[in-house]
Amino acid sequence: MVADTQAEGVIDNPRLLLTLKRGCAGKLNRGAAFFRRVLLVSIDAALANARFCVPEYVCVQSLGGELVLLNVNTGYYFGLDEQGKAFFEALTSGPTLGEALEGLHEQYDVSPEQLTADFLELSDKLRQHGLVVNAAEA
Repeated sequence: MVADTQAEGVIDNPRLLLTLKRGCAGKLNRGAAFFRRVLLVSIDAALANARFCVPEYVCVQSLGGELVLLNVNTGYYFGLDEQGKAFFEALTSGPTLGEALEGLHEQYDVSPEQLTADFLELSDKLRQHGLVVNAAEA
């Protein structure tokens, strides 16, 4: 669900992933329309505020623009194309999941709903296979 708003700051909603900040839209080349509204998605605040990292038992190797992740404990490996690599780097670069997603919205010319769904699907798969973990639990 997308709701238009003129508010500034955080809306008191535990299911809120992204917040609108006045003035953001003028600074962006792509996705400016998104920053004029607030995107609500069906994830809880704990996930949106979580930070993720690569555990020590996962090997990460870049191969010609792609990324290969190998969980040496399970033998599970995962290949990521250029977009998947960008998603992975955003997820593991330090900001919260919500902040990483907000940053990706600035980079990709795709609907906010589709980008959010794709990002959450990939992050869920990576977590399920132990390729990324919640930094608070590492």
